[in-house]
Amino acid sequence: MRHAETAYPRTELPLSALIDTRHDVLKHLPPSLVGGVALPGLRTGPKRGQGLEFIDLRQYNDGDDVRHIDWNVTARSNQPYTRLYREEKENTTSVVLDFRRHMHTGSSVLRSVRAGLQAARMLWQSVAAGDRVAAIVVTDHAMTETRPVAGRKGALSACELIADAFTPDHPARSTTPLQALLPRISQHARQSGRYIIFSGFDALGEAWQPRLNAVGAAQRTTGVLVIDRLEHNALPTGRYHYKSGDKNNKESTATIDRHAATALESELANDIDRIHDSFYLSGVPLVTDHTEAFYEDTIMKLLRGHH
Repeated sequence: MRHAETAYPRTELPLSALIDTRHDVLKHLPPSLVGGVALPGLRTGPKRGQGLEFIDLRQYNDGDDVRHIDWNVTARSNQPYTRLYREEKENTTSVVLDFRRHMHTGSSVLRSVRAGLQAARMLWQSVAAGDRVAAIVVTDHAMTETRPVAGRKGALSACELIADAFTPDHPARSTTPLQALLPRISQHARQSGRYIIFSGFDALGEAWQPRLNAVGAAQRTTGVLVIDRLEHNALPTGRYHYKSGDKNNKESTATIDRHAATALESELANDIDRIHDSFYLSGVPLVTDHTEAFYEDTIMKLLRGHH
């Protein structure tokens, strides 16, 4: 596996780093993908009406816009004809960030940092494609969001929210189930564009599957599983010293023998399988983002529709 770029932050997520990812969009994406493949800017709407794309001619009816009369065809046929256009619909791309305490872990980079940087890259790519963009951030304390805005202003507002919500040094004692954000997505995905959820999908909640099924029915959401190498392989056998992480920061020792390592590796594999099965059952696409892979690899998967 290729290793991710070392210049990116690993334990912090400053606004400057999120803004700097805009340079990578044009640097790494082929020209054919700048402007979007799976995530283009203007969508073709289902209605015929005013727009930029001419699609047909028909006889003029009372109430039609006289500005759309095709005078050349009208003169040849001695009947008034009007031009029909395909309505264009501006698309919105919303990135959803899981910044709950489970995401502030990682062997080489915090998963929350990785998710934030990937979300920023997706924001800037979507801006280049002509989309309006927005961000939703879920923490253990609240769910906050920006309103969809086109262009650089929308991306900057979303990046500011992501940077402000990143607080790994103050983990909560309890975790809000991730299912809390799904009603927000299922209610608005049909009308307000595409959602991309960046998460490790820990602590999902009992109502996760039926709510994810509802999201899948809208067909406008993609999950990105941010995964660390330690979620693939258990630690080698041996003795490990660790601290409790609470205010007492008590130091303890754990021993991992061969039997424990095998059991742990099996449990980790089952957890990942359950996440993939959950998305498969709902019909929501899932992309895997390895924390040690090149950052652009996942964005290319999203743009090309590879899962």
